[in-house]
Amino acid sequence: MVRGESYRQKALQQLAGKPRVNGYLGPVLDVDRKILAQYEVSWPPYEGEGVQDNPSTKIYTNLDFPPRKVPEPPGYYLGKYYTKYVDTVKELKRTREYEKAEQLLLALVDAVEAESKAKNWVVAPWYYEQLAIIYRKQKQLDKEIAILQRYAAQQLDTSSINANPLLIRLQNLQANSQ
Repeated sequence: MVRGESYRQKALQQLAGKPRVNGYLGPVLDVDRKILAQYEVSWPPYEGEGVQDNPSTKIYTNLDFPPRKVPEPPGYYLGKYYTKYVDTVKELKRTREYEKAEQLLLALVDAVEAESKAKNWVVAPWYYEQLAIIYRKQKQLDKEIAILQRYAAQQLDTSSINANPLLIRLQNLQANSQ
């Protein structure tokens, strides 16, 4: 194969004009050459050919989480319900953008608490837990204890209060810090 000739072109040349085998025609061979040229990559590729920047890093480079200025319904942040941000938080943590994840999670904790107070519900522990994990990774034990104490001060599910992993984590941290 000549450099610059794609595998697809080679396959099209080999399959062109072949009769059906056992009733199977094979791939559709009526492909517009202009469309085909868009997907053409040579092997070995030229330097930079087919290489794209990692899109996940571009998404969060200019991300800013401003504080809520307009009163929103309880449980909402920037016009979206707080559960819609779970994938964003996971992506920020995966890309090690801990400062941005912390900003977003603090805003989401405010939204969770506002909804909890307005509807007399228990708070969602996941947001507190993610903040505690981030603080632990950054070795900021005082902030980790503070967010867990903030969680403990909220309305909690009393049926499993003794088995609550965040409260157990808080007790262990307080015992070890003394």
